[in-house]
Amino acid sequence: MTSKNLLNRGSGAAFKERRSFLGAMATLGAGLAGSVILPATALAEATPEAPKKTKSAGSVCGHSTVIASDAATVAETTAGKIRGFRRNGVYVFKGVPYGASTAGARRFMPPVKPEPWTGIRNALQYGRICPYLDSSHFDTNGKNLLSERSVSRWVRRAPRDPDPAKRWLTFLRNHREAIAAMDFFTVPTLTFGVLYCFFVIGHDRRKILHFNVTQNPNAVWVAQQLREAWAYKQPHRFLLLDRDSKFGVDVISVVRDMGSQPTRTAFRSPWQNGVAERWVGSCRRDLLEHVIVLNERHLKRLMGEYVRYYHEDRTHLGLAKDTPAGRPTAIRSGAGSEIQSLPRLGGLHHRYAVAA
Repeated sequence: MTSKNLLNRGSGAAFKERRSFLGAMATLGAGLAGSVILPATALAEATPEAPKKTKSAGSVCGHSTVIASDAATVAETTAGKIRGFRRNGVYVFKGVPYGASTAGARRFMPPVKPEPWTGIRNALQYGRICPYLDSSHFDTNGKNLLSERSVSRWVRRAPRDPDPAKRWLTFLRNHREAIAAMDFFTVPTLTFGVLYCFFVIGHDRRKILHFNVTQNPNAVWVAQQLREAWAYKQPHRFLLLDRDSKFGVDVISVVRDMGSQPTRTAFRSPWQNGVAERWVGSCRRDLLEHVIVLNERHLKRLMGEYVRYYHEDRTHLGLAKDTPAGRPTAIRSGAGSEIQSLPRLGGLHHRYAVAA
C-alpha cells in the first residue's frame, strides 16, 4: 500500500488528523536539522563556545524535546560560562561547580573556590557524589548504604588514654575497704506470698556481713538489722543504699549514730549499687531459681547454706579466683591422686578437692 493510498483512505476528521500529524513530523525534521539534541549520557566537561542558534522544537505526541543549542541556555558564573538545557520552557543547570576538587590532600578540608575555566562548561547532569567512585553505595531511592566499617577507614581514631581508667580503678581499690552496701530483694513462696530478704555486703572481699528474712519489713526492723550487722565491730565509713521507702529518716539516723555516712544512689539507678545488685543476681541464679520456698523459716535456712557456700567455696574472678573468706589452694602430690567431689546446697553445686 503506497503513501498516496494511505492519505486517501478515510475522510472527514480522521483524514485531516492524519495529514496534520504527517505535516508536523515534516516540519519537526526540518527544524531539527540545525539543532543539537542532548543525549542522556552527556558528560559535564568544558567545550569551546558553540555558535548561537535560535531554532527550537515543540512537543510531538505529548513528548517534550530538550534542546541546548539556544544561546539563552548559556549562563555566566564567577568561574566561567556553563551550558544548561531548556525543558518545557524551564531552564535547567545541573552539576554547577561550587568549589575546587576535594581529592588527595584536599579531602576533609574546608572548601575553596572553584578554578576558573575557559569556554563553556556543560551543566547537563549532576556530578559524582564524594567520596564514592560509583553509585553502588546507594539503593534505588538514593539512600546511603555506606557501612560503619567503611566510615572507620576514613575517620581518624583518637588515641585512647588509659590513665583515667587506671586512676578510677586505683581509687576503688584504695577505698573499697571503707565501703559497704545494703539492699532488699523479694522471694515468692509456695502459697503465693512474698518474703523480703535483707542483707549487708562489704566491698573489700564481697563478704556478706549480715542477712535476715521477714514478711513485714519496716524502719524499726531495718535499724535492728544494722545494729546486728556490726554489733561490736567498727562499721564501714560509707554505707550505700537506694531510695527505697523502707530506708526512711529513722534508718538514716541509726546509720549516722553508728558512725557511718549513708550515701543514696540516684533515682532508678541500680547500677550505682553494683556490688549488692550482682550478689542478688548470683543468689537467684545459684539457688532461688532452682527451689520453691515454703515459708520464712525455709528461706532463712536456704540462705544460711548459700552464704556459707558463697564464703567458703564459690570463687570470684575479681578476687583472683579466691573466695570471700579465703580458700587455700590444693596441690596434687602425684599423678595418681584422686579428686573428691563435695556436694553443696543439696547437690546443686559441688566443691572439688584432692583426696587426702
